[in-house]
Amino acid sequence: MATSKEQLKQYFETGDVPTEGQFEELIDSYRHIDTGEVISSIEDAEDSTTLTISDASTVVVPKSNFYDDRFKHQYSQTITIDGDADTYYQVVIKGGNQNRIRELNIYRRHTDPAPNTWNTASLRGALTAEFRFNAGSWGGSQYDWMLLDFREKYCNMLADAGHVNTKRAFYVMLRGGGAQYHIDSDDILDIQVVYSADEIIYPHSNPIYVEYGKAPITEVNTDNISDHVIPKAGEVILKGPDERGTKEYAILRHYNNPSGTKTFHIKTPMRIDQDTDMYFFKAEGYAFGGGGEIIDIVWVGYCYQPSGVILSKKTKVGRSDTITAGQYVGSDNHVYIWFKTPSNNNNTFAIDTMRVGNGPLFKKGDLEVILSDAAEL
Repeated sequence: MATSKEQLKQYFETGDVPTEGQFEELIDSYRHIDTGEVISSIEDAEDSTTLTISDASTVVVPKSNFYDDRFKHQYSQTITIDGDADTYYQVVIKGGNQNRIRELNIYRRHTDPAPNTWNTASLRGALTAEFRFNAGSWGGSQYDWMLLDFREKYCNMLADAGHVNTKRAFYVMLRGGGAQYHIDSDDILDIQVVYSADEIIYPHSNPIYVEYGKAPITEVNTDNISDHVIPKAGEVILKGPDERGTKEYAILRHYNNPSGTKTFHIKTPMRIDQDTDMYFFKAEGYAFGGGGEIIDIVWVGYCYQPSGVILSKKTKVGRSDTITAGQYVGSDNHVYIWFKTPSNNNNTFAIDTMRVGNGPLFKKGDLEVILSDAAEL
């Protein structure tokens, strides 16, 4: 007959000690303090660890007992990129905490599967790339990325990197042809390999919010990669990749001698159907014709691909009552800024830029001047 709780309680109240048998009758199991038990298996899940003892009984230990959501896990995945051996394809890294700077390591051994045409059958290509970034969308965070360490041997394998248009995810452009890559991170790895610009990376019930992948490329974007490589000790860097407010001076210089009253249209590299970037441009100069005017204009705005519009745009003309200016989306979907002086005769100006918000730092060659009688192009 099983011993009741009341009977066991009476033992302790009178100072007696129940026997093992009496305890066993009550709880149907006991462990002797001096007798160890053999753990036959350990099953590790995301939220808990289950220990199975030799007699098939189990103990479930919640991981919250040891760490909270600030703990950084280790996630690993091996991917194979098919397609052409000399083409680079977009690999999108989704998921993760946008408020946390995460690590991303991409590597491959020279013996890992890849086309022999990369180099030789035994030395195909070795890659080590270590990134640090965060990604998200309208979460109150600033998003950026940097390349802490980058090494390639025998051939090129990494062609480009950056955020997708809405900044919701990070991507790298890796060489295909059946090549194998290993990816480690301290945050979730939700990976999608994109083989064409028609592939959807973020679906949405409203077509204007659907986000598509990037088209494959065949050239390495050396400038973009170089801009995000962190310098080693002893090197000098003037513009840090994560420095908002960094300026580039005179990314465009222009002198115009012929007379006329055409409009200066400045074509930017931003496309309303592809890019989600904030921008700042400032023009300064001297418009000699028409009595002489000081050119002093600022354009700001947000090229916003999900809605296909320029958000929060503003144009300000200073020091002149006759110069007019503005901005618009052209028929080719590029963002244009423009201004018009009383006369094109001897107009000299330069345009500076600043890195603002989530936008890039524009450089020389990014802007194009087009003189036209048309109000918009």
